[in-house]
Amino acid sequence: MLPLELANFKSALGGNYISSPNPASKRSNSVIALSSTTLQLQRTRNTSCSDAYPNCRIYLSQGLGYKKGPPGIRRIVLPLTLACFAIFTMARTSANPNEDRPSKPNFGGTWTLDLQASDSLEPLMKHIGANFIERKFASMAKLNATFQQSDEVITVATRGPGGFALDEILYPDGRSRPSNLQLLGALSVGVRTTWPKDDQQLIVTYQIKTKQGKEGRLAIKRSLINEGKIEVVAYTLELNGDTGEVSARQFWNKQE
Repeated sequence: MLPLELANFKSALGGNYISSPNPASKRSNSVIALSSTTLQLQRTRNTSCSDAYPNCRIYLSQGLGYKKGPPGIRRIVLPLTLACFAIFTMARTSANPNEDRPSKPNFGGTWTLDLQASDSLEPLMKHIGANFIERKFASMAKLNATFQQSDEVITVATRGPGGFALDEILYPDGRSRPSNLQLLGALSVGVRTTWPKDDQQLIVTYQIKTKQGKEGRLAIKRSLINEGKIEVVAYTLELNGDTGEVSARQFWNKQE
């Protein structure tokens, strides 16, 4: 009967397990005993399966039940041993299912709108029904936006010339909430903030009502590029009863 070595036994199971004298060595061997229904792990006070005791072994035996083996050591059934290995592997691989998942982008800090690199919002705002002054201001204003971000809430304070101020409070839990913001020439009546499955975009969807009484949806998707130094803001507008959609994209540079 050949023993089967258990690599990294301590890291897989942890704790101290039964130890029996090995007539061929002064070291102790740790052994797992399996019945036909349960895995029996017996503890000992004096020894453990660690780097100092590397000879951790499982003794295999075909047939059912225990069979007489070397003194102090029990043999186990081969099929159950294979099942044991499957359990250990599942436990180790499922210990942290989010281990390889990328972290959410951190928008915290102050950002400055890059007017030259960005699309003009004027066509989108014209579709919304914003007046001439509102459209020209949006296409020319040098804006700053300050983000404060936690897992529960994200605040965005946007400031511009002439006392312009827009304050957003976002809860990225996917729930719809009432809203009362003047946004690009329309009134926001509801807002929903989510992280998609890959967690790499912050998506804010506003339910809006235009000055002409039309209803629709304005989606704002934020992401980071260039090692987090540039924020990309993508706008998509859809109005009920209109065909197609209108979009624009802005680039914001992070202040050092």
